[in-house]
Amino acid sequence: MVFRFLLLLSLFVAHLARSEQATESDQYLQRLTETRNFSLGRPTHVEPTADGKSVIFLRAISAQDRTNALYEFNTVTRETSVLVTPDELLQGATEHLSIEERARRERSRTTAGGITSFNLARDSSQIVFGLNGKIIVLNRGDGRAAQLETGDGQ
Repeated sequence: MVFRFLLLLSLFVAHLARSEQATESDQYLQRLTETRNFSLGRPTHVEPTADGKSVIFLRAISAQDRTNALYEFNTVTRETSVLVTPDELLQGATEHLSIEERARRERSRTTAGGITSFNLARDSSQIVFGLNGKIIVLNRGDGRAAQLETGDGQ
């Protein structure tokens, strides 16, 4: 009788150990997925300014958020600052992608949201990017963003 009890007890303990290992494995896989293979938060689309004093780049807002914001790294002071976030420009509204933009992102395998690419002016005074179907020009001097007026695309 004691032998059966010990056998059942050891089987129960082994089951608990396997469950705990599965839970740790599941948590790791969940973190891996949430952080896009631990790459969210790393700089992407990096471009130095014409004078070499700054580097403009995109980065996810946090390690679990797939929304990119525009950042600047000052090579002199070694400080990173946020130039603009999609939330600031959308003023709390959600980003709506057109069918064409969704298809473009799918073709290019872009899984991030927010600002997904940008172009820096030759003199680095302005940054142009798309957001929510609009073309935005950000003036680096005063930090003001303006929407370009465009036609209906026909």
